[in-house]
Amino acid sequence: MVGKLTRYDRATSSIISIIFDESPYQTPNQALKTAIDARNGIYPEQWQNNRQRTGDLLEPVLIQEASNRLGLINVNADVDYKDSHPFLPLEASLDGIAEADNLLVSANEDIGVYLPHASNYKMNGKVVIECKCTSTYPNADEPPKYLGVLQLQSSMEILDADYGILIVLYQSTDLRIYVYKRNPAFADQLKEKVGDFDRRVKEEDYYPPNLSADAYIMHKEVED
Repeated sequence: MVGKLTRYDRATSSIISIIFDESPYQTPNQALKTAIDARNGIYPEQWQNNRQRTGDLLEPVLIQEASNRLGLINVNADVDYKDSHPFLPLEASLDGIAEADNLLVSANEDIGVYLPHASNYKMNGKVVIECKCTSTYPNADEPPKYLGVLQLQSSMEILDADYGILIVLYQSTDLRIYVYKRNPAFADQLKEKVGDFDRRVKEEDYYPPNLSADAYIMHKEVED
């Protein structure tokens, strides 16, 4: 795992769930403030808590294991560069990337493979990889959108990849591999959200507040 490669002052795959207002951890205005601050030369402190450091340590092992289970080839579990969308102000720093060569993949819970929107795929070409470690339990056939789903979809658009896999390690031993096919309808949603976010960064135009914390961001002159 390398340090942050993408810019703070624009949309990235890692904050797409926040921009889409699907994150339980941050509001769109909090992500927007970070980007506006960065545009003005103020950058957040980079740090990791214990769980994040452990997750980074496990990522390469999980990516290689998931790739072996699926039969992916040319696996890179240590991507040290960023990718940019061809025309949107959007960047991604992938957890991993691999390739598929006429690979038939079917759902198989015995080896932790899940296809949320199909029974099987014939995969070819680039395969985008995102990896998450979480202390939560899986409670549905598909992870929530904030747990890598939107991030993976946006990275697939950036890389022009037809397929992606989301690796989620639940509760330290429950490894699940979710295989996704690119969704053409998502591209229009992404274009709208990213374009609006970029405009708001440049104009310092915050979203309507949803929480009191948002109001404090927007009205810095107010005292506690």
